[in-house]
Amino acid sequence: MPLRTRVFLEESGVETLPHPPYSPDLVLCDFFLFPIIKEKIKCTEEATAAYKVAISYLSDQDYQKYFNSWFRRIELCIENEGEYFEKM
Repeated sequence: MPLRTRVFLEESGVETLPHPPYSPDLVLCDFFLFPIIKEKIKCTEEATAAYKVAISYLSDQDYQKYFNSWFRRIELCIENEGEYFEKM
């Protein structure tokens, strides 16, 4: 947790509960989605083919939108000096 956040919470009398910042045991994709995909895609060739089909649906505008969003997130990260910020 960022220092400024810890100081604020401490000064405000807020009790925090410990938890891991990232736990692969709790990531929905890890125990729900990925096993299903792994079952459906048996080899590298199948994975490559599925990937090519998926990206074929993306337009130039989609890529532009995603890169703009990514750049905005980079700017927010810089503005917040690397501190966590809410989803955009």
